[in-house]
Amino acid sequence: MMWEYLKSIVLGLLVTISLLVTFALWTYQPEYDELNNGENILEVETKLSNGTQKSLTSIIKPELLLFHQNGRHFSLNEWSESDALYKKVLTWGLTDFDMVTGDRVIEKESGIEIVYPASIPLSTLSTTFTLNDNIEELLKSSFDVDRIFISIAPNEPKNAVYFISDDNANQHVKAMIPNVYNSVDEYLGNPEIQRDYFRVSEDRQAQFYLPESLYLPESKVTLPKEKLKGGNIEVDTMRNILFNNPQLVQQNSSTNGLFYNIDDRVLQIYPGKMRMRFQQYKFEESQSISREAIIKQSLDHINDHNGWTDESYSLFNINSRDNTIHYREYKNGYPVLDENELGLITQMWSNQDLIEYRRPLIRVEDYLSNQVIETETLSSGREVLSYIEDNKDHFSSVIKDIKIGYTMKVDSLFVIYMTPAWFIKVGEDWKKLDLEGATNNAVGTN
Repeated sequence: MMWEYLKSIVLGLLVTISLLVTFALWTYQPEYDELNNGENILEVETKLSNGTQKSLTSIIKPELLLFHQNGRHFSLNEWSESDALYKKVLTWGLTDFDMVTGDRVIEKESGIEIVYPASIPLSTLSTTFTLNDNIEELLKSSFDVDRIFISIAPNEPKNAVYFISDDNANQHVKAMIPNVYNSVDEYLGNPEIQRDYFRVSEDRQAQFYLPESLYLPESKVTLPKEKLKGGNIEVDTMRNILFNNPQLVQQNSSTNGLFYNIDDRVLQIYPGKMRMRFQQYKFEESQSISREAIIKQSLDHINDHNGWTDESYSLFNINSRDNTIHYREYKNGYPVLDENELGLITQMWSNQDLIEYRRPLIRVEDYLSNQVIETETLSSGREVLSYIEDNKDHFSSVIKDIKIGYTMKVDSLFVIYMTPAWFIKVGEDWKKLDLEGATNNAVGTN
């Protein structure tokens, strides 16, 4: 009898303990250590330190701003001046929008041409301008913009603005602005701040299939070399950003770098920890995503983890065939076209799933103190064309583009060296031109 009584007491205690443990598990709330700014550690570890967020206006930048006057083409010597003028253009109130068909006669005797590095949907680009008109109906038809031409006729009450698509020769969007001649007159009459350009299609026999709208500088171009202080991006933070359950991620290493993986997701950190590549292998196949959706999804994703580690990053290209978007660092108005992709962020999307993400794991912090300013003098555009034509056997007949850009190297102390150079685009790749003897300071190979 006593034994049965003791068993009842023990059983009751076990039931009570079980209930207490269950209650504790259901009501437990973990405590996170607080940092000085009041954010808990979990939140901080899914955002890059020293990274920032960017707006549409700050990632959509032109690569060239040209004046056309009496058959002459010129830009401003300093990119900071062109950038300031572009910001002014964004404030000019646009009205009287209309889709014009079959009218490609756009006078360039006096005007401003704004050239973008990628085709931008009008629905996206219009949000960066000042609109004094309702264009909701116009935006229902898909229209991508490669260039903008602004008439600056001095004696007209209004000036015309043309949004131009290079792939749609028979259509463009026309709008009107109040006369802005007085806002740009200071640039038109001061040759000291101007750099002459020529249009390739107007000045040479077409031995290469270059873009019709390609402009190159008439004279040599002298640009500063850049030496900057850099830092690394936290690999653990990128792992936390890209995996839902980072504590379950497996880590492996090989001669190809460090690998984090779980199920169908792999994050590769390349040797030297300068770059990373994230891939998701299992995803739902999708049709082509609109350019507008790609820009929005990508910008939202990178902003979500403060992924802009250099404020100069701007939109460079969108490929609608595989839903890929590219951003590049810019220096002095020119893109970083380094073959090691140290200034390139790339994302690929399928529906709303990020299936590939490539980016540098370095950030630009500041200029080095007490450095001597060095410059590089590059060949003129005509010299570059002559060099390519004289050596045509070494080049593909399909050169898609020619432009000035910067190379980028990083040493073991995270000192970043940027040097200006000429580049050509063959296929989807940018190749640095080594014009030995054609520049005042010849640039060596990477």
